[in-house]
Amino acid sequence: MPNWTHKSQAWGSIGSAAIAFAALVLSIISLVLQSCSKSDVDAAREQEFASRVSWWIATAPDGKRVLMVQNRSIVPITKITFTGKITDPAYPPPLDSYLVVISPIPPCSIKTMTTVDPAMPLLNGTLRFRDPHGPWQIGPDGKLQDADPDTEMTVGKKEASTPGNDDPNPVEDAPDCGRG
Repeated sequence: MPNWTHKSQAWGSIGSAAIAFAALVLSIISLVLQSCSKSDVDAAREQEFASRVSWWIATAPDGKRVLMVQNRSIVPITKITFTGKITDPAYPPPLDSYLVVISPIPPCSIKTMTTVDPAMPLLNGTLRFRDPHGPWQIGPDGKLQDADPDTEMTVGKKEASTPGNDDPNPVEDAPDCGRG
């Protein structure tokens, strides 16, 4: 009988080692997944406000083309520019590039900007702006991306925190404002 005892002890040791190895592998996998989840949460937290900003082109009741920028976040957005290239052959270089500088947009607001030329096709532009987490950009595909801080533009010596009376672009309340 002593022979069976040694064999069962050997198998028990091998089984314990296998279980310990499996536990180690599961712990490492869990640690890796947890760190990935943490970085995803951090990225989502950084995009919390910027993900609630959007832009689109609309036609006003008077037939003019307008650029609409909506800030549904609870913080203002600043250093806002809209840039792009016009693909219409009627606009040869350098008239094929445009830049629209937009004054800060308060939280929960939509700002409307009438284009200089109502026929100007603004469809392939990029909106750049800053929120408390940094610079962002939204391209023609609507995708939010980190923006290069070197591409930010500052116009004038001081940027107002809210639109002043001299801002001709109307601001209205945005629906579905806040977090989420």
